[in-house]
Amino acid sequence: SPWTIKCHGGKHSHSLSECLGISGNGKSGDIFLIGDSHASQLTFALQSLANSRGVDFYTINTPKQDDFPHSFFLKSVEKDRLLEHVLDNADIGDIFVTSFHRGQLNNRRNVHIKMNIKIEPTVKSQTFFNNMMKYLPSFEEKGLDVYLVKDGPMLSSNTGTMLELCLQKHMSGNRDVCPISIKQDLHTRERQSVVFDRLADEFENVVSLDYLPVLYGDEIFSPISDDGAYLMFDQHHLTETASLLLVDFFDDSIKLNRNLKTR
Repeated sequence: SPWTIKCHGGKHSHSLSECLGISGNGKSGDIFLIGDSHASQLTFALQSLANSRGVDFYTINTPKQDDFPHSFFLKSVEKDRLLEHVLDNADIGDIFVTSFHRGQLNNRRNVHIKMNIKIEPTVKSQTFFNNMMKYLPSFEEKGLDVYLVKDGPMLSSNTGTMLELCLQKHMSGNRDVCPISIKQDLHTRERQSVVFDRLADEFENVVSLDYLPVLYGDEIFSPISDDGAYLMFDQHHLTETASLLLVDFFDDSIKLNRNLKTR
């Protein structure tokens, strides 16, 4: 990935305390971001938000199948070391954010689902839901707000030259380059959306968020911005440029001390 993010991916050997902090700092509103690379892509937006609010930002994304979120798709989880670290070290009113590739819950990860196919739950989507139902009461008890962020855009093709072709078309004046429709994107993402919405319905402190409409603006999303900047660097990852377009969305959506007011 072209990002430079501490504690992202398999190359780092950072300790949990290095990535996720140690012991509470006595103030609320710190942001903990944990997930796969589709959570990592939100780092730029959330770090910017944390800076503007004067709070701390922590993140980790490990490739280990035994760590959240990967284990939550695969088996019944009793204890997760990443989530336990947050629960042990966060303060009341801190914020937990997660996101992951919508394909984790689908039968095929990087393929759009045809519009005429009805989306049914999978074993993976039900396993994730069950694991979260077990874990979220601990977040509620601790006084943490949880934001489940639905996945971002996924282009239709993953050929290596696709984005270059999009840019060439764009440079030649074709603004409708390599588009994907929001209807298709939402359809392929429906399993994740349903699970996140169900969890948000179950818990006062859990909110389900969708930033896709911000990037789409209208019905079609192009990976090249109007001024020719890349908004994606492959089929399903946002660039830093695109991530930073979401700062206002997260500022509006992630409320400070939301949980304190409802307690």
